[in-house]
Amino acid sequence: PAGDISFGTNLLGQVARMIPQPKTRAERFPILIWALLIVALMTVMRNFLRFCQEYLVRSVVLESIVDLRCENYDVALRLPSTFFAREGTSDTTSRFIQDTGEVARGMSTLFGKTLVEPAKALATLTMAMILSWEMTLMAMVVGPVAYVLIRKLGKTMKKATRRALEGWSAMLAVLEETLSGIRVVKAYTMEDVERKRFHTVNHRLLKQQKRIARAEAVIAPSIESMGITTAMAAVALAGYRVLSGQLDTEIFIGWMAMLMAMFDPIRKLAKVATIFQRADAAAHRVFQLQDQPQEKCATDAPDLPLHAKNIEFSDVNFRYPGADEDSLHNINL
Repeated sequence: PAGDISFGTNLLGQVARMIPQPKTRAERFPILIWALLIVALMTVMRNFLRFCQEYLVRSVVLESIVDLRCENYDVALRLPSTFFAREGTSDTTSRFIQDTGEVARGMSTLFGKTLVEPAKALATLTMAMILSWEMTLMAMVVGPVAYVLIRKLGKTMKKATRRALEGWSAMLAVLEETLSGIRVVKAYTMEDVERKRFHTVNHRLLKQQKRIARAEAVIAPSIESMGITTAMAAVALAGYRVLSGQLDTEIFIGWMAMLMAMFDPIRKLAKVATIFQRADAAAHRVFQLQDQPQEKCATDAPDLPLHAKNIEFSDVNFRYPGADEDSLHNINL
């Protein structure tokens, strides 16, 4: 009966009636050509939109990172000299290079995948719920377990990323000290000592990078294995309902297709979560620089005339940051 025809079937029927019915085999070939042209056009349009999306995302991310670096550079110029005497310059340099790179990766993931994959997962979940909400809920039992796993691995990832970024800073410090003082190193034949020091710092960084790689490598297979196991249990129940006549075969096939399509974006989002943890750790270090106390201009300072005579130090005291005693006391020069 006409009332039993679904909306999708009716729509496809109307589209099919718009295509002229070929009477001979020769008339079928142009229809094939038109179908191929439509497919090719859709492919070109999809790739063009993909190009626009990727280019716009990367442009926004690059411009944001440039603004962030410029802002932090302005902050670094206003930091007191005691900050660099205490922390050195390598850590600040690492925040400009390595840390902002991690932030850029997180932003690219946010605008590139995070806005697309949830929409896919939600659409397929909605269709699966419409076809069979009982079996869909059974297949989603793995959700809380996956959330706990992602949260635990995310904390590990964030901690390891923070230590890895600190390791990058330490490695840059060794490089800066050795290369800037290479004449002193050679004069005192300290090549072996500096080599061992660099290898120690480098292997410490490698240890943290392996922890990051292990966390990233384990999350996607774990989520996929749990999802497939739970899905197979739901499919077994659905298959029993089909064989016993409680569920239509068409609905069963459509539900399975939606279920498989739903787990793909979820698996991708699980890996995205670890990228966000890495970006969060890097962003914390980047913005930590802006929280440092900065030098303030003295509003009541007098205007000094152009220097023309001499410079005199009278009863000068100096103490290094963190020291308990003055290194210089009552110096007159």
